[in-house]
Amino acid sequence: MKVYFIPGIGADHRLFLDLRLPEGYEPAYIHWIPPIKKEPLSDYAFRLIQQIDTTEPFILAGLSLGGIMAVEMAKRIPPACTILISSVPVSADLPRLYRIAGALQLVRFIRWALNAVLKWQNTIIPQPFYHIHGSRDEVFPMRLTSPTHVFPKGGHMFLISHPEAVNNFLHEVLLPIPAGLSPAGS
Repeated sequence: MKVYFIPGIGADHRLFLDLRLPEGYEPAYIHWIPPIKKEPLSDYAFRLIQQIDTTEPFILAGLSLGGIMAVEMAKRIPPACTILISSVPVSADLPRLYRIAGALQLVRFIRWALNAVLKWQNTIIPQPFYHIHGSRDEVFPMRLTSPTHVFPKGGHMFLISHPEAVNNFLHEVLLPIPAGLSPAGS
């Protein structure tokens, strides 16, 4: 079964190269595409779906903004499960200070992403759902979200500094899922 990894903004598939999936799983990578001016996050996520082979079971896994995209994509195409790494599943988990950051002069794609996240409205958590978060995440503070798994003393990018922790997490949550499982709802 393919696990589609979605990187954080300004990053690419190389963030995930140290991850080792259990036998029966194959990594695939979602690539960022140029946003359309004032495009809502949900519409952008829908366009990213074109990179997924939905004729076979799949899993969505996203890091940071990629996790938010995974949640939005899962609302339209149900995966076998959705996995978030250093992200938030609902808009209520976003820090209030992000609104201040909206006034910064940033490059076009990052400015779009920030605005899209600030306008993001989501209360739906796709099921089944797994979420690993560092206890010291400075981008999405853990006190604002409720992860299913916590990496003690991990910052926002513990995926890079401690890939073995993410590998252990992936093995824990993926091994109970038979590799041939159909996505929910099909």
